[in-house]
Amino acid sequence: MHAYRGLPPPQYRDFISLELQASSARTLENTVVPGLLQTPDHARAVTRAARDDPSAEEADSLVEVRLARQEVLRADGPLQLSAVLDEAVLRRQAGGRGTMTHQPRQLLELAQLPHVRLQVVPFASGGHIYLTGPFAIFSFPNIADLELSVGHTKTGHRPVLLRVTRWARSC
Repeated sequence: MHAYRGLPPPQYRDFISLELQASSARTLENTVVPGLLQTPDHARAVTRAARDDPSAEEADSLVEVRLARQEVLRADGPLQLSAVLDEAVLRRQAGGRGTMTHQPRQLLELAQLPHVRLQVVPFASGGHIYLTGPFAIFSFPNIADLELSVGHTKTGHRPVLLRVTRWARSC
């Protein structure tokens, strides 16, 4: 991450820092495949769509940042990831035909990892609370009673800290 200092916006750098320190992440995405699960071509398509006319160099650098984030899934003691995707995420066209072929394959491969759980909310389930925006809940290895929820505001795309939850876990 340090090699890209200054390139991602501060909120994105903060999000990446949380991701790197977390032992687990639970995420719900209703618009795009989560960055930890994107193929390079999908990441490039999403980056170009989300940024206002990025240069090729800027887009490539942001894609590199996104792909570097995925190392948390391959590390010793990898991030435990539980991702819930709205069906629209799987059906939304991002990139060309090849991208739309490779991205679902990658999701299937990653879902085979013992520390990755993927679920899809089908269109048939109707409306649900998660239509208001994506979020992630991070848990940390040395702070058993602390979780951070990060999401998007209803009016903007800036990640914001939604909640710090603190409780004693008793079984």
